Amino acid sequence: MDDCKICTDDGYKINREGYTLCKQHYEEVEDVFKQKENKKKGDIMDTTITEVYQDYIKGGMSEEKAAKICLGVQTMGFFDAIEEPMRTDMVQDFISKQKSK
Repeated sequence: MDDCKICTDDGYKINREGYTLCKQHYEEVEDVFKQKENKKKGDIMDTTITEVYQDYIKGGMSEEKAAKICLGVQTMGFFDAIEEPMRTDMVQDFISKQKSK
């Protein structure tokens, strides 16, 4: 099986969009899809990344980890390829924007 599309770990499963992902990223991305499916409004999905982030925080996840997952989903995995210190800046910027909403 191919390596994970988001990181360099060994592939675990192919997700519903046809990407090979490691176990961690498969579960994280699948969780986002499940949250979207659970919040359908008619035929239009109305879940925003802000709602997903807030759900993670309410569930006890740290702001930093929730931000990294959300940024990974938003950027379709490119976030994990970004080097420091830009990654840290992006996480802090994302958290700041979420707090201002």
